[in-house]
Amino acid sequence: MTTFNDPQEDLPNKIIYLGHYAAGKTGSLASLAAAGYNVRILDIDKKTQILRDYMLNATQSIYRREAKGLWTAEQAASVASRLSFVSMDETMVLAGAQGKQRYVPKGDLWSKAMEQMNDWKDGPDRTFGNIGTWGPQDVLVLDGLSRLSQAAMDQQLAISGNLANFGTKSGDYRPDTYNAQIMIARLLQTLQSSAVKCHVIVICHIALTANEVGISEGFPQTVGSKFAPKIGQYFSHALLAKQVGDRRVILTSAGGMVKLMTPAPLRVKAEYPLETGLAEYFRDVKGAPASAKP
Repeated sequence: MTTFNDPQEDLPNKIIYLGHYAAGKTGSLASLAAAGYNVRILDIDKKTQILRDYMLNATQSIYRREAKGLWTAEQAASVASRLSFVSMDETMVLAGAQGKQRYVPKGDLWSKAMEQMNDWKDGPDRTFGNIGTWGPQDVLVLDGLSRLSQAAMDQQLAISGNLANFGTKSGDYRPDTYNAQIMIARLLQTLQSSAVKCHVIVICHIALTANEVGISEGFPQTVGSKFAPKIGQYFSHALLAKQVGDRRVILTSAGGMVKLMTPAPLRVKAEYPLETGLAEYFRDVKGAPASAKP
């Protein structure tokens, strides 16, 4: 029997990280690398260019100098070695009769993303194996779920032969939608499981959806409005990047129309500054990380 006096199990953080376009979600990941975590990003949204600036601009980047209580000067000097991203996108192909051709997705992005997580390769000389072999010093980031959900839908449309017609004429796409939702749910189930021992951050845009009483709420933007409210059940943390006045912050509670949660409500702050917020949040939830190796 487990009691509250038993030692606390050191569980990894499984986070859904929400925010509207340009809220600063991707750039805020730099603080985790500065704090000693190996941050590996599956870059689907193509917003990682900002991270190059943060990593390479040694004179102006806050991540390249000491931040007391968060990271040391030594950690800041090696921050770039702990942050990496692998970019991928959907292959586009020409479809249609001669003279009426248009580019449509091939439906291969989902498979490429799954292959990457099965055997993580970052260039010819850096391989990190299956994400199931990673540990508490590592952070897997999916950036982001909205486009990855579209990739699941594109793959199903390709399998059913509906991809070229989707969006151009009416049809019954409900089986494609259902199958895409099953794919997404199984992925999230995998990331949630104890077999994945690294921290997980899934970045996602927000879509406003009417709840059962007709009131608009903000849910992860995915395939199907009825599926969106189910996304949160796969995560123990839900954070929100948001502009508040002239400040950009990370909220852990009181997200307005977006429901937020944390397993450590008495240890974490209600909001953190965006630039250092993820490192501060991890510190307050987990304590300082062990020294990470690139």
